[in-house]
Amino acid sequence: MHSTTKMPSAWEEAWDTGINTGIRTVSGISGSAALSYATPADMLPSGTTIKISYTPRADGGGLQSDKGSSAAAGGENQSGMDINIVAAPVDGMSVFAGYSEIDRIRVQNLEQGTYGFTYAAGPVSFGAQKSYLSYERGVESVTTNYYENLNWAVAFNVNDNLSISYAEYESEEHLGTTGGQTAETDSIQLAYNLGGATLKVAETETDNARYSDGGNTSGTTIALSLAF
Repeated sequence: MHSTTKMPSAWEEAWDTGINTGIRTVSGISGSAALSYATPADMLPSGTTIKISYTPRADGGGLQSDKGSSAAAGGENQSGMDINIVAAPVDGMSVFAGYSEIDRIRVQNLEQGTYGFTYAAGPVSFGAQKSYLSYERGVESVTTNYYENLNWAVAFNVNDNLSISYAEYESEEHLGTTGGQTAETDSIQLAYNLGGATLKVAETETDNARYSDGGNTSGTTIALSLAF
């Protein structure tokens, strides 16, 4: 399942820079122990590949961790399936779509879907993506029925050492028949390579964080990584 990591950035996604945005994103069965099949790269036209994955327990990685189990006691997730399609219709462009369904006990199944594109031309790359998370809760008025997300980003490689990016992410919460809140975040980032060291900076602001009206937050994240 394609998450929002498909968008170009100098460092991280707009919602993943150390600021607690609370935004719900798509992930499918990512992290779970799964069986996968992918078509060969030269089998379909336009560089199209199709990947199908299945897991008997969508545990988000618990099964693969040291001494982990297939799920915590009382866990809701059961089996899950992802299907992803990626194509390169023209040089520099990638278009993609994905669908995921996870069977759950005691609560409704979780369906996720996404589609979008990225394009790179010289030092500039940009992209846009739509995604959905549906809990199949019908017309419940106080519980989240589904999330509808839209994000886009643009990145620019100034030179071999410096890159900058700007991204926006909007996530609309739908509460059955009564609407909901819309969380919005934007992030300006840069990454500068100093040989064996890389300096990364992100300036991020979020409105209605965690889908709470007036729950605004902002912050600056600075990281320095060293290679020896």
